[in-house]
Amino acid sequence: EIKVKQQAETLEKKKAALADQIKACQAAAGKGSESAGRRAASLAKKLGRTGLEKTQDGKKFTAQKHGVRQGAANNNDGGWKNGKMTAAALVNPDRTVAGFGFQVQGSAGGGGMQIELRSPRVRYPGASEDALVCGEIGLSGQERVAIVGPNGAGKSTLIKVIVGEIEPTAGEVRLPSRPRVAYLPQISADELKQDERTPVRKLSDAKAGQNDGSIRQFLGRFGVRGASAVRPLSQLSGGQRVRLAMAIEALKDPQILVLDEPTNHLDVNAIVWLQRYLKERYAGDAVLFVTHDREFADAVCTDIILFANQKLQYFNNTTLGDWEQTQQDTEIKVKQQAETLEKKKAALADQIKACQAAAGKGSESAGRRAASLAKKLGRTGLEKTQDGKKFTAQKHGVRQGAANNNDGGWKNGKMTAAALVNPDRTVAGFGFQVQGSAGGGGMQIELRSPRVRYPGASEDALVCGEIGLSGQERVAIVGPNGAGKSTLMNLLAGDIEPTAGDSRRSQKLRIGRYAQHFVDVLTLDVTPVHYLLEKFPDSGYRVEQMRAKLGKFGLSGHHHMQPIVKLSGGQKARVVFAAISLSRPHILLLDEPTN
Repeated sequence: EIKVKQQAETLEKKKAALADQIKACQAAAGKGSESAGRRAASLAKKLGRTGLEKTQDGKKFTAQKHGVRQGAANNNDGGWKNGKMTAAALVNPDRTVAGFGFQVQGSAGGGGMQIELRSPRVRYPGASEDALVCGEIGLSGQERVAIVGPNGAGKSTLIKVIVGEIEPTAGEVRLPSRPRVAYLPQISADELKQDERTPVRKLSDAKAGQNDGSIRQFLGRFGVRGASAVRPLSQLSGGQRVRLAMAIEALKDPQILVLDEPTNHLDVNAIVWLQRYLKERYAGDAVLFVTHDREFADAVCTDIILFANQKLQYFNNTTLGDWEQTQQDTEIKVKQQAETLEKKKAALADQIKACQAAAGKGSESAGRRAASLAKKLGRTGLEKTQDGKKFTAQKHGVRQGAANNNDGGWKNGKMTAAALVNPDRTVAGFGFQVQGSAGGGGMQIELRSPRVRYPGASEDALVCGEIGLSGQERVAIVGPNGAGKSTLMNLLAGDIEPTAGDSRRSQKLRIGRYAQHFVDVLTLDVTPVHYLLEKFPDSGYRVEQMRAKLGKFGLSGHHHMQPIVKLSGGQKARVVFAAISLSRPHILLLDEPTN
């Protein structure tokens, strides 16, 4: 695109220069110069075909043989149309990516602190532990804050506390008086799925007094235009519903913008536009967003709130990339320190063994040396005491649990980073075991020029050619919102039948299907373990085996026996993935699996 843009600029300069020459020749011809008139006509032909590189047979273009560009002032027959245009000549200047029309206001409180978190804690009724533990954090309203962390850490809970949907059990959150807050939760687009109104009607109801023309124009800024603007919400794609939800929030004229997983369901162009928009148009205004999209977070954020190890940390003036690089550098340094520490301890242990051997042969000094070294080994890794002074065993004792420990008085000391390394830090993986072919190695799924048109629609939702899947591929289906990607997935899964053409699947094929609206398949009032036991009664799994299965998909043990309704969106998705795994699929069909 950069190359083509440069070519297009060069082409426009060339055409402008030709136009200037034509004007000069025409002026001379007006004063009686016949040669200038002929030159003007020749240049006009050249201008008409500028951008045409070669003819269809690969030869150089000539106006005599091929005519000039259709629509040019001196066009004859448009015979050039089978020629080959330069890339620059084919640039479509009207190619645009739909933008989002937020206009976030300036400070609500004279430039002072806009959001203050004063050690809020949240514990849900009946829970044995806090869902959120937060320290002191102040946001001035000038930041774009990425809230990052693992599923179930409390990110969405923090968002709900900030926007006032949840009252903290302890501590408090302070906002400017009567702020205008725009909040886009994860489920807002899913809630629109049940609405049979059109986007135009939905916005008309939300903002009375606006005519359809202005509403359509407003929706167009969010990429909801054409047939999508008058189609029932239930028929829109997930991405289109996200865009509509954002349009509804934009009507609030917000001072503080809070987005929970804003990139879910959005196509690549919309994500790129959104990150540019938040960066360039929101400078000086408060934006808080939860995301698992690392590239989006790194492109947008100025500050980070990190959930890790049941703690919340705030990093100001830090992008995600900067923070990750610092963490990597620290981990490398700590690993080197840990290796050095282990070598030091191993050397001390060898010295102790040697001294103990000598003491066994009657050497009293070796016995005293062995005892001294044992104390040293016990406190190795302790850097300084609580008051910042050098550690001494006489004053502070030795490490609790060491063979010669006396009172464990070291416990208020400061450990080296290396001594605090947690070797059990792991990232949960997914336990899929996709089965082999269901049909003797041939095609598992075949699409034979299918078309899909929904009842009452005036045009096809999907037009597809010949496609065959053998079960050996990893295929990414990409395209803009509303293009028909989910319709294609429904067709592949056999959830819908084509209006024309054909779709075929191997008779014994088992398909593991993950849909955008995965919550629809869950029974929310039961626990994950009981949901899986009820769904797969013939699996042979008992409670402990089901818990092990859930653990393979990263759902921690204390969530196994909680009602599914209390789990976060990411935790619910893990339950769905565990269920897909238990179905022993031959082929996985995943619609927006990272949402």
